[in-house]
Amino acid sequence: MRASTLVRLAVSGTRTDSVRLLLTAFGSALATLGWLCAATVAALGFAGSDLGSAADDNRYTSALLREPGLRPGVVTAFVLLTIPVLAFVGQCARLGAPARDRRIAAMRLAGATPRQAVAIGAGESGASALLGSALGVASYFVLRRVLDNVNAHGQRTLPTDVLPSLWVIVVVAVALPVVVALASAWLLRAVTTSPLGVVRRGPRRRPPRVWPGILILIGLLTFAGFAPLVRFLSHHRIAIPASLTLTIFYVGVLMTVLGVVVGAGWIAYATGCVLRRASRRAAGQLAAARLIADPWQGSRAFGVLMVAAVFGGGTAVIYQHFVSMTATTEAQNRLVATLLHQPYEASPPDSFYTNATLLVAIAVLLAAVIGALGQLVAISEAIVSRRRAYAGLVAAGVPRSVLARAQLWQSLAVAVPALTLATTAGLLIGRFVTGTSVHAGAGSIQTGDGPVIKIPDVVGAVPVPWANLGLVVGVSVGAVALTVAIGLLFLKASTSVDELRTA
Repeated sequence: MRASTLVRLAVSGTRTDSVRLLLTAFGSALATLGWLCAATVAALGFAGSDLGSAADDNRYTSALLREPGLRPGVVTAFVLLTIPVLAFVGQCARLGAPARDRRIAAMRLAGATPRQAVAIGAGESGASALLGSALGVASYFVLRRVLDNVNAHGQRTLPTDVLPSLWVIVVVAVALPVVVALASAWLLRAVTTSPLGVVRRGPRRRPPRVWPGILILIGLLTFAGFAPLVRFLSHHRIAIPASLTLTIFYVGVLMTVLGVVVGAGWIAYATGCVLRRASRRAAGQLAAARLIADPWQGSRAFGVLMVAAVFGGGTAVIYQHFVSMTATTEAQNRLVATLLHQPYEASPPDSFYTNATLLVAIAVLLAAVIGALGQLVAISEAIVSRRRAYAGLVAAGVPRSVLARAQLWQSLAVAVPALTLATTAGLLIGRFVTGTSVHAGAGSIQTGDGPVIKIPDVVGAVPVPWANLGLVVGVSVGAVALTVAIGLLFLKASTSVDELRTA
């Protein structure tokens, strides 16, 4: 099969296939743009590296770009922000999967081999991802020109005067389509597309186990044991390498996030069992049956939102830590003025850390928005793919309002406990990292020929930011409810009696 024929067959299809291609291209463009932004910041150079300039750079207004030691955090933030985008791309690839499988089965009936069928499926995803990568690269160069502004001091807000190496741009533009195509081919390994239909091979699904809770426990214990480890090594005058600190941090976060996301399957299964016993209405029973039959749909649909909730909970705690530190420092300055019998003048607070934390919160909010879009795609796909079953229920006399409430139960009954668990995990991580109190530090001061005045250590408690944590949970659950409400717009069209003939 020639490459032109493969591409033509891959991009052909129904309106649902066109929507899938466009959504995949959109997600690929966002991911490519995020990677190019990370590569641009990396091109500025890091502290102690030979890449670019590792000295303080006064060409930019933001300290996040001026100081080389802060640039790795900016690069990491951009890379982490592309993770929900990639999850969105993976969710879009499932849109209209049954109809796509039937189309490929028709090609098998026309004489295509199994290998060619897999190539067509992988080529479809790869072509849309390649289109998105091209749009992402083009958007990157356009935004460089549009956002390039210099103030009166010759400083820029963004590093629009720096360009990554050509080979880096090429690798970023090509890597995502290749990964998407290979992932599609790997997912199609369990699908046998015969001329008479599609057969999905796979073992019988077992109920989810509770082992994700062990991952969460390991992740939290990693953070809980880090502070005692630091004190122990400091007592024995053993320096901790920075690489070891980063490794412990990333392992702890990875374990916790993986446990929270995979644990959504167990939460969905347990919620279905509870609903089946407690609910006396048809909507609750339908939702319970669906959750028990496919508990992993919760982890697929809520995965990105749960990751955003983990980072949102941790960000809220870190923000509260910096606010408490500022208040404690201000209290010590007031005490110093009292000891010196001088009038106290409040100094303008250093808002660098709080502003940086707010930027992280904005990034988490963007990840939550992308996660909500992915869930909207998942809910719409679930309704459309099961339209024949829904149409049969409506034909048998089940009101559409019952099906709508069942879908709402199926989503919110899992979202509320799952997102609460994710936010709590982020809260615990933040508390383990920052602690429950802040210290301004003791010292001494001498004015003129007077005596030395000792400044006591001022200790301030870091309260739990219940309001911000409640906001994280509320916004996440509200996003779930909103996406369900929008997804239910497809319910009326998908429950038409005509679907019994055409589905």
